[in-house]
Amino acid sequence: MRRYVAEWPYIERGLPLPTDAEVSGVTLSGLLNLWLDDRRQDVDADRLKLATWRQYRDVAEFMVDRLGRLTPVKALRPTDFATLHRAMVKKWGASPSVLSRVVTVARMPFKWGWESEAIPDAVRMGPRFKIASKADKREKRHQRGRQVFTAAEVRNLLDASSVELRAAILLGVNGGYSQREVAEIERDAVDLNAGWIDHLRAKTRQPRRVPLWKETIAAIKALPNNEPEPEAEGLLFVTRNGLKYVREYVNDNDKLIRCDVFGSAFGKLRRSIGIDLDHAGFGKLRATHRTVADAAGDANASQLIMGHALGEGVEEAYIRTIDDDRLVAVVKHVHDWLWPEEGGDAK
Repeated sequence: MRRYVAEWPYIERGLPLPTDAEVSGVTLSGLLNLWLDDRRQDVDADRLKLATWRQYRDVAEFMVDRLGRLTPVKALRPTDFATLHRAMVKKWGASPSVLSRVVTVARMPFKWGWESEAIPDAVRMGPRFKIASKADKREKRHQRGRQVFTAAEVRNLLDASSVELRAAILLGVNGGYSQREVAEIERDAVDLNAGWIDHLRAKTRQPRRVPLWKETIAAIKALPNNEPEPEAEGLLFVTRNGLKYVREYVNDNDKLIRCDVFGSAFGKLRRSIGIDLDHAGFGKLRATHRTVADAAGDANASQLIMGHALGEGVEEAYIRTIDDDRLVAVVKHVHDWLWPEEGGDAK
């Protein structure tokens, strides 16, 4: 049985039988477990979301199911990864963006294994096992049609929303916040007297500085003062039960449950007022903000508001800050787009 386990992956692939050194090499499941254990340290250090780690684990389980748990990493060939890619298309669909994320995750443990010397050589995956090209992604986006809200649609959403959702929507279109980012804003980062939010974006660890509209300030002031549980201590948004609006937890069956109050409420609201837009979740407010803000003609100011790196390439190391007047001009442009009849100051 030991000989079968050691030799069959090579026989199956038409490869020469392994030497003793190759037989003792790391298996696919062994490498994936080492990699997952290493990434779990990032979860414990709060550098990686538990939900993201679970996605890594799901892809790893899919890989060992298709390629063989005991298959030596050294025995894997480009044809194996081409087969794996076809299986991924069947499971996750042909969306270039989705497949790119899955392929990227699948490639990560092999790069990590080579860099950490868990495996002696880099693994050749072949020309098929690559992320989708930018051209493919652009074509897919074009096929979807309009992917941002109109000003009238945003106004209708605001008029029909609850107190909490109105504040969240305004932050989405005022500052390009996603629902998770809204849910994780800390009170200490918000200065309602001056009308600014100033913090690091959790995903990129980039500085983020956002001038607030008067409507956004009023909506934040109207939020109920709910007593937070420990997990929501210090947050701007707290549910009536004292919890985070977007959170993950593991149930008794070791299944990750994602509770997204903003996303669920936003979807119900959008459908109730008849906004028909493909994939139009709360995150489309972020895309709407950036699309409209682009016409303000100040890309770096928009980058700082969004929490992206300033400049391109080496410029990132030299551009340290953006004048507040430029940031205000960007959000004022978005404000005037949303309420063209008002004009006036952004704050």
